[in-house]
Amino acid sequence: MLATLSVKLRSWTSALAVALAILGGLAGAVLLGAAALYLTRVLIGGDSGTVRSSDLVGVFGTVITRIPADGLGEVVLPQSGSRIKLAARSHEPVPAGVPVYVTEVLSATSVAVQRADFGTTDVKELLP
Repeated sequence: MLATLSVKLRSWTSALAVALAILGGLAGAVLLGAAALYLTRVLIGGDSGTVRSSDLVGVFGTVITRIPADGLGEVVLPQSGSRIKLAARSHEPVPAGVPVYVTEVLSATSVAVQRADFGTTDVKELLP
């Protein structure tokens, strides 16, 4: 009888050890996954790519589609390590290929720009 009890006790503790090992492994995997997600968002920036005024005002870009006076054209701007293309408005005509800087974000898809004058080194001097 003692031998039977000993076998039952061993099988029960083995089952408990396996169950605890599985639960511990799952908890560790969840924690590791959460840490990887957090670090990925921190390193990449965690931004959804939404254009915000604070991000683009003063940023230099290039006109890719001619901007007529008080009309719309297109510019390409650097943002978060990539290039974004936005509609652009200017008070003066700006031909394609000309460097510009953003003076205002008009919407999530358009900005106001002005020709960049590289005679100055301070971007704040270029802003109205």
